Amino acid sequence: MHQIIKTSSFARAGTLLKVENNTLTYGQQSIPLHLVSGIRYGVEPIQLDMFYIGREYTLALRAGNETITIHLRMFFGLSKRYFQELFTRLIDSIWDETFVRLVNETIEQLLTGTEVKIGSCAVSKHGISCKKAFIPWAALAYEKKYNRLTINHQQDSDVWTNLYYVSDYNAQVLAAVLDWVFEQNGLIELQSEQ
Repeated sequence: MHQIIKTSSFARAGTLLKVENNTLTYGQQSIPLHLVSGIRYGVEPIQLDMFYIGREYTLALRAGNETITIHLRMFFGLSKRYFQELFTRLIDSIWDETFVRLVNETIEQLLTGTEVKIGSCAVSKHGISCKKAFIPWAALAYEKKYNRLTINHQQDSDVWTNLYYVSDYNAQVLAAVLDWVFEQNGLIELQSEQ
């Protein structure tokens, strides 16, 4: 991917967006994809008072102290296809080197007994701590919603949290790890490593 893009429906193309040699370049900023430790992305509505006027496509990558945040804004349906296709191509071009790698690294850390902090949660091979309360895997329930991951305790309705895809780094990574734990026999692997 290497092109000069527009960043909103009313802007002219003038910003460099390039993914080459495992590096993302946006404008004057570059970030090596193999060093990315945090990712957040998603689509949110743009509102003026109570009226929906567009969509904002966001991708943010973090590597150490460096961050790149890309905002693409579509207003009134103008250039809708352009922004949908651009955002999809962008996510596809970084997917394996960032998201898939982060999911695999998180799973490996859990299997070796390392606690992983994601948003307001600390994930271990025994369960998740959030809001200063521990939820063991057997009591954990989660739901992937359009803009957030909801985690709660099945027996204690006071213990819950939301991780928002666009604002909390690695919220989608945690959703993929939870899918692995509950849908792909990851819990059996975690328990056998004890």
